[in-house]
Amino acid sequence: MDIVARVPGKNEKLHLILEKQGYRVKPTNTAIIVYLPKEKDDAYTIPKELIEIENKFVFAYLKETNTDSYAQIICSPQGETIRPYYIHGKDAYFAIRWGAAIIYVSKNKKGQPEISIQTIKIKRINNKVYISRWDIIDEVSELPASHSCYKNAVRAAISKMNCINCSEPHYIRTK
Repeated sequence: MDIVARVPGKNEKLHLILEKQGYRVKPTNTAIIVYLPKEKDDAYTIPKELIEIENKFVFAYLKETNTDSYAQIICSPQGETIRPYYIHGKDAYFAIRWGAAIIYVSKNKKGQPEISIQTIKIKRINNKVYISRWDIIDEVSELPASHSCYKNAVRAAISKMNCINCSEPHYIRTK
């Protein structure tokens, strides 16, 4: 997971200052994306040059992905589909501002799916960004009824894991 600050507009001077300080910076057509370095305790520091800039947003970049024995689906904290900001092949990339749920499905030794669900919350305090994580479910073979809001996301994750050579996302909002 990458934590980034998105600064609107093209600002070559700011770009060069941040790169000189060792930040990874990616210019786009409409903004500068600054990758924030991770510190201890899932904390990230926003560079002082960005603190006073209006209209900046801090995101967590997450992606839906899979292998032949594992899949990861990103959804809202309530289990609903969310819209990716970018799709490349089988991977859908999500920019999360406040929070999300990550559905993990893997195959156990018998080839049966094991389900884990983790929620993350992003909180900004002054020049720090904190990521909080909660394990809701950890490696269960069936989704408990108390977590039925994740039913469709878990089905999509199992489908994605079993979709060998898959070339498209399985759980996204398109509109």
